[in-house]
Amino acid sequence: MCYMLLQFMRKNPSLILAHKNFQNVDQNVVNMIVELDCLDVPEVEILKAVENWAEQQCLKASYPPDRDNKRSAIGRDILSKLRFLAVSQEEFVKGPAFSTTNDKGLLTLEESYAILMNITVPGSYPMPSGFSIDSRPRKLAKLRCIRKIQVAVPPTGFSLGGFTTPPPTMLSSSYTNTLDRVVALASPSQTATLGGKNFSLDVRVDHPIVLYGIQVPTLWFPVAAGPKAMQKEYDESFIVTVLDMSGTPISHTVFAAKIAYGSAIDINLKESVILQKNVSYKVQIYTTNTYFLSKKLCLVEDCPPVKFTFKDTAKVGAISTSSSLFSTGMKQETDCGFVTQLIYSVWV
Repeated sequence: MCYMLLQFMRKNPSLILAHKNFQNVDQNVVNMIVELDCLDVPEVEILKAVENWAEQQCLKASYPPDRDNKRSAIGRDILSKLRFLAVSQEEFVKGPAFSTTNDKGLLTLEESYAILMNITVPGSYPMPSGFSIDSRPRKLAKLRCIRKIQVAVPPTGFSLGGFTTPPPTMLSSSYTNTLDRVVALASPSQTATLGGKNFSLDVRVDHPIVLYGIQVPTLWFPVAAGPKAMQKEYDESFIVTVLDMSGTPISHTVFAAKIAYGSAIDINLKESVILQKNVSYKVQIYTTNTYFLSKKLCLVEDCPPVKFTFKDTAKVGAISTSSSLFSTGMKQETDCGFVTQLIYSVWV
């Protein structure tokens, strides 16, 4: 039961801490939570939740919820694991610090002064006995798995105009400016004859991670559209769904905005998800614009301690040699990549 609770806690920390039933959990559960080193939630939320829990314990025992009684309910063990030094100066002053207008806090004036001094200049003042000197945020550090291009040299018969359609001012650029990254075109080219709006990425990791989001390319400026204002942005909507190995959606995100041509966009998941090791997951992306891709991305990326294995799939329409419109009824798939980066944290 405790294991399942902690697993759920790791996936939904803010939801659990803010839930009204959290005030009724056993002290052992609170102790297990503050022992966690990897919890994707700001420390100030943990401090607030623990104090609210202690206040409820006092009320249930018919004790006044003052400082001494709340400290007694929390106990020395839990108090010693609260990371006051992981809170910013502003958060500390506005929240857990002693205040003459709030006599229900956890800290005395002397303790607040010592903690604030150490937040401002670490080690500048002796910490009160029984308080943690750990200033590390429990919030997981976000990393990026950057997928490389499979072929980093120009293909036979390569020509800049045939590979992509950059603005006239960029025609003198070296081919390496486009070959080292994914370029998404708004219309067909010699090397990108298939366009689509439906992309997916199969992901497998050999070490658990928390997936926060993805990065995808934006459209290269469509020169064929003419010089009408040389627009810098266009309207786009992305629908991103993460599915588990059984095909069940476990995260769903809708992103809509004006985005810049010739760049890349981070799409943060509405709900981060834990990807377990050696389990296949699928990230599906639907777009409102059609993207023509000509790049195959590497299928394996080593980001110690995590090894990522990928499989790209794009549902596309076949382009007629005499028309830029999709040929009727012809649907194909390509393994050109659309997801260029994964935003994640290592799950300890």
